[in-house]
Amino acid sequence: MKKIFTLLCSAVFALTASAQVEFLVDDKVVEDGATITLHPGMTELFPGYTIFDTHIKAPYIKNTDTVAGKLTVKVTRTNTSQGFEWCGITTNCAEMKGMSETRSVEIAPGQEKALDLHPGFTEGVYDTYTAKVTASLGGASRTININYVYSENMGVEGTLADADAVRVAGKTLNFRFATPGVRTVAVYSTDGRKVAEGRVGDAGNLNLSHLQNGVYLYQVQGGKSGKVMLK
Repeated sequence: MKKIFTLLCSAVFALTASAQVEFLVDDKVVEDGATITLHPGMTELFPGYTIFDTHIKAPYIKNTDTVAGKLTVKVTRTNTSQGFEWCGITTNCAEMKGMSETRSVEIAPGQEKALDLHPGFTEGVYDTYTAKVTASLGGASRTININYVYSENMGVEGTLADADAVRVAGKTLNFRFATPGVRTVAVYSTDGRKVAEGRVGDAGNLNLSHLQNGVYLYQVQGGKSGKVMLK
């Protein structure tokens, strides 16, 4: 049974912002060289199916310059036995093969890119995964260290009240709701673009065949949001 983890965060935040590129957690700037700690938890829709919660933005990388530029992000994992899946910066969502990996993308002024780095925790095996992340843009460079801590006091947060069945079958997102009514369901890429939308009743589905493989956010009108993986 594969579990996908949500993140709660503690971090060292900067008092001022002056760089061309910055790391953000919950819209707060993180100091260069700081270490942030992310605590995983899980939201279970129904037995055997878990998703991310999306109540925290951790971490994002922002172009604070007034011009577009090439953002380069390097992730280095510090333990050979600990794997990560990297879904951010580009549209490629894949497991890291080496000890480090670098991705680059054009980024507009004021635009943010989600790091979207996921530790390969095993359910019930408590551990701390660590990574060093460096972002460079227009001659500026910022680095943070991330501790992903999976401890015994973290766990399943509970079943969503309004969506007791949300499944991905191929590239179709299937919904079944506990309460009657028509709802709008929207799907977003990790950089915030709306990529699909539909209206469903007590049960319905959304065709996502036009989307590339990767992680996407969904938002149910008047209900919870979460992340799904398309493969």
